[in-house]
Amino acid sequence: MVRRQKTIEGNGPSIVAPSDRILALEVRSQRVGFIVLQGRDQILDWGIRTYGKQEADAPSACCAKVATLLELYSPAVMVIRRRNPALKQSRGTVRAIAAKLAGEARQRSISCRFMTADEVRRFFARYECTTKDAVASRIAEWFPDLAWKLPPPRKFYDPESYNMAVFDAAATAMAFIGTND
Repeated sequence: MVRRQKTIEGNGPSIVAPSDRILALEVRSQRVGFIVLQGRDQILDWGIRTYGKQEADAPSACCAKVATLLELYSPAVMVIRRRNPALKQSRGTVRAIAAKLAGEARQRSISCRFMTADEVRRFFARYECTTKDAVASRIAEWFPDLAWKLPPPRKFYDPESYNMAVFDAAATAMAFIGTND
């Protein structure tokens, strides 16, 4: 079944209509954070799916977890944050997973877009959010359903909170929406 995307014509490329579903992903080693939005301000689902080191083929294992979300929500667009290739975490597995997820979306006629960390950072700079904690707090203000999962501000010696992957996925979604207005 091929779905037609509703698009709005604007300056530059056409974008997804404000009422369409967006699935945003934050791919990490051993887990992927996600958020599903209906339009700009309604959360349908959010969470983290793990695919562990024990998986022989991590890209396929992660893709299978995300495929369930694609089937369940049928988003108009899937947005993935593209990692800096110079960073250790973006090499190998994480990049392979992102590529495999993009292929899965194409097979289902779902538009797949990548956002760089710089694009997300520039978007949130408009709201005077210059740190991950500030961005996560802004996301919690915009989406009160996520506020109870907001981790406390991170100290330099603390590891990143497990739930931060959800807030990073939400930041990617909002940056995508905000840059396509």
